[in-house]
Amino acid sequence: MTLDKLIEAVEAGMLPAAVFHGCSGSRGHWAYDTGLGAEQRKWVFLAYNGSLDATKALHDALLPGWEWNIDAGDGAYVENRGDFGAPYTADIPGMPARAWLLAILKAKQAEERG
Repeated sequence: MTLDKLIEAVEAGMLPAAVFHGCSGSRGHWAYDTGLGAEQRKWVFLAYNGSLDATKALHDALLPGWEWNIDAGDGAYVENRGDFGAPYTADIPGMPARAWLLAILKAKQAEERG
């Protein structure tokens, strides 16, 4: 499974906390099919809830070598300068970590799709 459902959940503001926090015993849940490991799922949960440190850790793990930026309006983008492609962006007012998380997930999804 791709990251589609995770991106949808972050965009909708409805991340299933129990699964991403590691409290769920339901291994069949879609969150386990995103290709993310347990540590990465924890970083997603923490980033979703505002941790810039967790967002940076996730960025470094999923998109090594990619640049990132958060602007004054809480928008975020990630960009692979080596490819000179269009940046992956997100804007979630008042939530810079969640915006950065969403930009990371969009970039990772595009990378997986080739």
